[in-house]
Amino acid sequence: MELKSMKLTAKQAKTTDSPQPVSPSKPKYPWGLSISLEKEALDKLGIEISDFEVGESVSIAAKARITRISISDGTDYQERSMNIQIEKMALNEGASKDDLDWDTPKDDADRILKKRRLVD
Repeated sequence: MELKSMKLTAKQAKTTDSPQPVSPSKPKYPWGLSISLEKEALDKLGIEISDFEVGESVSIAAKARITRISISDGTDYQERSMNIQIEKMALNEGASKDDLDWDTPKDDADRILKKRRLVD
């Protein structure tokens, strides 16, 4: 399955009307694409939060069920939405050797690989 960038265009970010708190910067991604994992979910996933850093990339695999589909046609607009309930999930604890590229600074790559126990 090919991953698609969900990042908002500059025009979309400027016109986004979402239930997010007002902040001085425009959102980078649409509202609703953020996942918050609380203690119970972290425990189920066996995640030690101290193994992660803000800004670090992770991989997510999930099985979900569609719980709602809505289509509204107006005279000058069409709205479509879908609610998805995640039922099963796995979280990769960060980069693998394959996730690193030539632009990753050597010190960062070494730290990531050591942290993930991929090198000594």
